[in-house]
Amino acid sequence: MTALITPQDIIDGAHAVKAVTQAVPGMKAAVSEAVQHWVTDKFRFARAKSNLEHTFEMADRMAEGKERVEDISCKQAEKVIEACIGEDREELQKLWAAMLARIMTGNEKAIRSDIVDVVKKFEPRDALVLKYIFSIAEEESKFELSSSHIKSYMSIEDRDKMDDDDISLSFENLFYCACIKHNNSAYLSTGTFIEGAVYRLTARGTKIMEAVNPNM
Repeated sequence: MTALITPQDIIDGAHAVKAVTQAVPGMKAAVSEAVQHWVTDKFRFARAKSNLEHTFEMADRMAEGKERVEDISCKQAEKVIEACIGEDREELQKLWAAMLARIMTGNEKAIRSDIVDVVKKFEPRDALVLKYIFSIAEEESKFELSSSHIKSYMSIEDRDKMDDDDISLSFENLFYCACIKHNNSAYLSTGTFIEGAVYRLTARGTKIMEAVNPNM
């Protein structure tokens, strides 16, 4: 008879997960609770183990040099862990890793439950586009933006990952997720109207960027 796979097998088998649960004891209960439905067969077990291992490795690096907390909110950590178990796309794994890093270091106030639900609706390109929208919004004179010119602000590496249609689709999804909103007065500080500059970052979009920045 094949031995039953347990959540402890994932913790023991994934080096980064084991290291973090030893450093942050409260994380163990959250991992155990979140993965219990992913250990019913060896294929789901392997996927959960791989995704958690990689995400926890990134989270551990992001939290390097910071004091780890003894106790955490199991409910909050569990929700993030549940989201990252089935996620194997690097850009989105980075977001979950950043949230885990914040939880591990007691800096989790920005991680609202509804923010986790919104990020679960993201495609990898949405995460990239929101990152650049946020960077532009921090410049007061360039608070208005549009999908037609966002690409000019991207790094060469990120720019090569998507075309104009990809960016437009990300704008649509970010609008649907209430991360950006229509701007009824699309003017720069000079008073010059910019055709097509019809969006602004919302409070939710700002909070998401805070939640996925381990240093903010």
